[in-house]
Amino acid sequence: MNIQSYITAYNINGKTHVYFFPGMDEQQHPIDRMSFITKVDDYQFTKYDDGAVEYIIENKLNDIVCKIQNISTGSSIRKVINIKDDEYR
Repeated sequence: MNIQSYITAYNINGKTHVYFFPGMDEQQHPIDRMSFITKVDDYQFTKYDDGAVEYIIENKLNDIVCKIQNISTGSSIRKVINIKDDEYR
């Protein structure tokens, strides 16, 4: 069973958090990879055991543009994420 990739983002404490899960194929290999199209200079990231990556960007953004690329086919999509403030995290 394949698990599709997904990306989400939120703002908290003046920073933007972007969470990307690359999906998994039946052999537990990642399906997609993500890269920023929006210029992002100052950030840290944490890579999790399931292959997900959380980026913490040092400034607050209202939106961010990413490229999601399928690893096996090379096909890609451009994704614009409108970022909301998250007061509950």
